[in-house]
Amino acid sequence: MLDGDIGKEILKSLDDKGMVGLAYWENGFRQLTNNKKEIRTPDDLAGLKMRTMENEVHIAAWRAEGANPAPLAFNELFTALQQGTFDAQEGPINLFYDMKFNEVQKFISKTNHIYSPWPLLANPDKLASLSAEDRAVFDEAVKAATDYQRGLAKEADDKAEAAMTDVTFTTLTPEELKAFSDKVVPIVDLVKQKAGADLVDRLLAAAAK
Repeated sequence: MLDGDIGKEILKSLDDKGMVGLAYWENGFRQLTNNKKEIRTPDDLAGLKMRTMENEVHIAAWRAEGANPAPLAFNELFTALQQGTFDAQEGPINLFYDMKFNEVQKFISKTNHIYSPWPLLANPDKLASLSAEDRAVFDEAVKAATDYQRGLAKEADDKAEAAMTDVTFTTLTPEELKAFSDKVVPIVDLVKQKAGADLVDRLLAAAAK
């Protein structure tokens, strides 16, 4: 979807913000981690204190799942997990490893609840200064770099998982994943308020294909 018409449309919306969206790089999927137990169902989240980003949609979603979410600055997270201020958090596996969260969190459930794209941006004036020939070369380089970066992101997750032998990884079945996704259906209305109903409807329709 991101490489297709909808993704290009979202990048195009940056034009009037003084930026040019070139492509989507990525940080993979975000996963659920905690220091209490293996989590396979939303019911397993009951009573867990969970750190989220300061994002209204994220907080509402985890509350719908049954957790007790609250925002916290990322640079304070390790200490908060270590001290038990929070039981759980969520994020990509490679970042979890890089931040040494495996020292204070021993369970990772592969919920894949958020895909994390990183828009690659450019200065419009700089792009406009390129000749047609140079712009064509630049565009090819962006495409090649995008493919390469996505491969690195996947590799980073795989290497991090292999290195964390002291962490229990739980791969959820399609039925278990559906139980989580069913819980957040009411949050779609909130997302529509933020991003626009038409865009969200088209995204959902495309994802269902």
